[in-house]
Amino acid sequence: MATTSELLDYEITDAASYAAVLRGSNVELSQLAPGPLRGHHLRAELPCGGVSWVETNLPLRGSGRFPLGMWTLSVVTGARTRSFQHGIQVRTGTLLAHGPGAAHDGLYGRNFSVVCVALHEGLFENIVKGQFPEVSDLLKQEWSVCEPRGVRRRDLVVRFRQAATILRSDELVRRSTAAMAAIQDELVGGFLGALAQASPAPPITPLAHAAELVRRSEKLVEKADDHSLQVGDLCAACGVPRRTLSLAFHKVLDMGPATFLRRIRLNQVRRILKSRRAGNGTIQVSRVALDHGFWHLGRFSSQYRGLFGESPRETARS
Repeated sequence: MATTSELLDYEITDAASYAAVLRGSNVELSQLAPGPLRGHHLRAELPCGGVSWVETNLPLRGSGRFPLGMWTLSVVTGARTRSFQHGIQVRTGTLLAHGPGAAHDGLYGRNFSVVCVALHEGLFENIVKGQFPEVSDLLKQEWSVCEPRGVRRRDLVVRFRQAATILRSDELVRRSTAAMAAIQDELVGGFLGALAQASPAPPITPLAHAAELVRRSEKLVEKADDHSLQVGDLCAACGVPRRTLSLAFHKVLDMGPATFLRRIRLNQVRRILKSRRAGNGTIQVSRVALDHGFWHLGRFSSQYRGLFGESPRETARS
């Protein structure tokens, strides 16, 4: 029997627009480094879920929730610079498992790529209990980050990337019910087989401590009711001096906390401008910028263009 699997092949050029494509995951994305954002997001339907393949060139911050009713099993297929999931450093070959509605908490470095297979909750639980009981503790956890060993690690990266590449390029495969079911079975089985022999990702103590300070600061920014939070507020809330916080941010993100705050707020302004698209861009841009703590509007415009490659007025009018 032949059917056509729905395919999303989305070219990523903007974090705010890309986040809108990910509505089902309730993910908020922020671009953390200046330059043109480039990448792609592939998603193909499977009989009981789907496969996604994401590649991006610039550092991104992602937070939110994974979809309800689905387990998401991910293999990092490329991580050239420091990347983190839930404050734990991930590398090429790291395994990530997120349960239904689990927190999405990622810092993704340059040239990051990941392939994910999503599976309906009931089917996944049956597979684990019937075929891989040794990983049944996974069902009790919201998320897991693990490191597979040796050859299995390399083979899993190759297998997941090959599956995503074929799904992107070969319509005949996507039209075959049997082929799509076989892909689903092989990816899920390969992931769980590797997970059964994997070890929890070991924290590197100094880096883990730095990553935790960054995560605590991020959560303070996310929960703030207004946009007046400053670096001193983060230091006080984290109970560390400014130098310690600055070293942590530079170690994890290659930028200081003040730069991070500014870039997060520039992303917040961009999301608002893209969502409102008001006719009078000058008035709207000024008001939104001031509301986000940018008191020098000329400097704000320059910083905005430096990060996103266009002026805030151009964003408001596009």
